[in-house]
Amino acid sequence: MAEYPLTSEGVRQKQDELFRLEDRKLQDIAVQISKDFKTWIFENFKLTNEQRERFEDFPLKLNLIMGWQTSSGVINRDYVSFAQPKLEAAAQRRMNPVKVEGTAEVSYNESDGFSGSVGIKLSC
Repeated sequence: MAEYPLTSEGVRQKQDELFRLEDRKLQDIAVQISKDFKTWIFENFKLTNEQRERFEDFPLKLNLIMGWQTSSGVINRDYVSFAQPKLEAAAQRRMNPVKVEGTAEVSYNESDGFSGSVGIKLSC
């Protein structure tokens, strides 16, 4: 699989690539994402030094929350939105921790299957 820049467009391109996969393969990837979001990001996106530093500081709880929300969108083939934060100098970031906003809506019915949406926004 290709690596894309961790930007709104790069995330969309990665999802386009994922959504062309067969269901079983997509489910396997969704499980990987749910278990370790940070590692999946490092292996699938080209990160700037600032982005890499930000993800390296992720606490376990945040890594799990992000992974679960993202994997629920991926497994349902719903596009996860990504908003690129404006990263500040390292000293400033330590004073202003990252804020994560997430939404997830999933429903199921026998005629249409699953539907829903997931949104993730990171800001400093």
